[in-house]
Amino acid sequence: MRRDEILAKLNVRLPEAVSAIALPALAVALGLQCIRVLISGLTWVLGDRFQLGAFQLGAIAFAVFGVAFLASLLRRKLGYRRVIAASLISLSASAIFVQIWPGDPIFGLIAAGAGTAAFTLFLPVYLDEVRRQEDAAIPLFAAGFLCGLVVDSLLSGAWGTYDPIWQQSAVPVLLTASQVAALMFATVKVWGEIPVSPPGPIRSRSGAWIIVGPFLFLQLLILQNIPSQSTLTGLNTATTYLWLIGAELAGVIGAFFLHTRHADATYLATLFSSGLLVTFAFFPFSTGVMGLALLLLAQVSACYLFFTVVLGMNNTQRGHTMNLSTANGVGMLLLAILILAYYAVYQIALPYENSMLVMVSAVLVSGGALTSLRYSKTRLRVNRKQWAVALLACAVALVPPAVHASTETQPAVPSDEGFPVKVLSYNLHNGFNYIGKLELEALALEIERSGADIVALQEISRGWLVNGRVDMLTWLAERLQMDYFFGPTTGPFWGNALFSRYPIISAQNHQLPSDGLPLQRGFISAKIRVGGENLQVIATHLHHVEEDTETRIGQLLALMAFFNPAERTIIMGDLNAEPSSTEIGLLRGLGIKDVIATIEPPPAYTFSAKDPFQRIDYIWVTPDITFSEPAILTSTASDHFGVMVTITK
Repeated sequence: MRRDEILAKLNVRLPEAVSAIALPALAVALGLQCIRVLISGLTWVLGDRFQLGAFQLGAIAFAVFGVAFLASLLRRKLGYRRVIAASLISLSASAIFVQIWPGDPIFGLIAAGAGTAAFTLFLPVYLDEVRRQEDAAIPLFAAGFLCGLVVDSLLSGAWGTYDPIWQQSAVPVLLTASQVAALMFATVKVWGEIPVSPPGPIRSRSGAWIIVGPFLFLQLLILQNIPSQSTLTGLNTATTYLWLIGAELAGVIGAFFLHTRHADATYLATLFSSGLLVTFAFFPFSTGVMGLALLLLAQVSACYLFFTVVLGMNNTQRGHTMNLSTANGVGMLLLAILILAYYAVYQIALPYENSMLVMVSAVLVSGGALTSLRYSKTRLRVNRKQWAVALLACAVALVPPAVHASTETQPAVPSDEGFPVKVLSYNLHNGFNYIGKLELEALALEIERSGADIVALQEISRGWLVNGRVDMLTWLAERLQMDYFFGPTTGPFWGNALFSRYPIISAQNHQLPSDGLPLQRGFISAKIRVGGENLQVIATHLHHVEEDTETRIGQLLALMAFFNPAERTIIMGDLNAEPSSTEIGLLRGLGIKDVIATIEPPPAYTFSAKDPFQRIDYIWVTPDITFSEPAILTSTASDHFGVMVTITK
């Protein structure tokens, strides 16, 4: 049967519907990618590299997201079509520039800021124009927005959570270019279908739209976050990817289905969904099967509530307190505030738990949906043939994650190759190089070239938004084909890791004294089979504030009590103390050997990669271990140099 005959049989105006959904979907996907680059750039380019403070970073973030307040003014001065064209072209050009720019990431950050600002302008202007059209236009916009989450997750998961926008190889660049081309094509298609409205302000009122910020916060932080859910549930990345895509698709279909029911059922569904989302906010980081179930219910609930808010916005509203442009601006500022406030607790001591912000977001989304119910007059009518098309589209969307899950590469089985064995300690700076660019491939190449068999890694991030929302652990493990053990220290998503080509017989994670510290610390102890015997490896990362010597001493005393001292042991990591310090004197007093101190000529500095001036990374061995070839890996892939040595017996 020919394609046009199938479409006629299904009685669906597929080209028009696809364009109306694809336009917001592709814009949302590109917008979310720009937001992630922006948040990472603020943290690592401006904060870490240029040492801007929290208030300065906050002001810059507010300036970028605050551009949303200009939507009504621009709509009045330029008209709908010019604003939409300018915002989408800016968003597309920004995404392309971020990806292909090979130079200083400060320019990529500026482009990401421009793309984010364009995205915040696009939403209210396009939504305002959509509301002037027939009733079917509003649900198609809502579906498109939610499908944008699906597109974004599909792209992120397909690359192992290392977003294509960070990668400059041919396939990711072509993929982003294809997104942009599809967005431009959808824009042209929709352009001809929407009548030209005269220039004027965005007058209609829709205060509930402020939930767009809290809704996106929940998505970026938890519901759409493949690395964090993989960490919590214990599933591999590919299986988690499949589950999250399924949950997002269930959210889109569920939102449509529930809004085809009678008004009483819609009220009950809204109340029930609000209760589910708020309940989830009490347990946002549940583990195991419970975590998977709560994630599914929370995603379906969040999508339904968002859908309810959008359907509640029409031109006949009179009861809302702010217009769409203002509501959108407030929502975007809320997004910036929530993200900054969530991660600020890892920098300075603040009088709240960041999980409280999840609850605030859930309450705002639920409240927005409940207040929108009285304005929602649209009951959707979807016939069976249209359902068939929608379900077929969902099935197609599930194919990439299903294939990915069924073909995921398993790490090589570790084997005991005997001595000699090369060991490496490397602080990865959360995946960012010394100038603030996320470059996991450069780090992987450095580890690969070293020939290391056992690798202690510090600053491993699994889904933190400020670190690009990448799962460094599983991406590097698959890339390097090494077995691994993760030791979280600050929550479940950040800490130390141990990679090995030799069998890890056993491993444990231990917390170090960190009372009152924003970043908690710990160490991994592992037994690794080498040459027919168990070699004990201890990998750690101590407190980083230079003046807090007593804190590091307390942490070292706890580590030394565990060590006790044992035979056949290697201790390595970033100790954040120089060789002449009191802390290092404690270790030296145990009679263990500082192998990097034997490098000639001294000094063997390990920090910083840009301008080395101190040694704070170490490998220590007990007297019964012989070694050779101590070395410093002088690469700028991180802000630290790696330290390594060959254990000969």
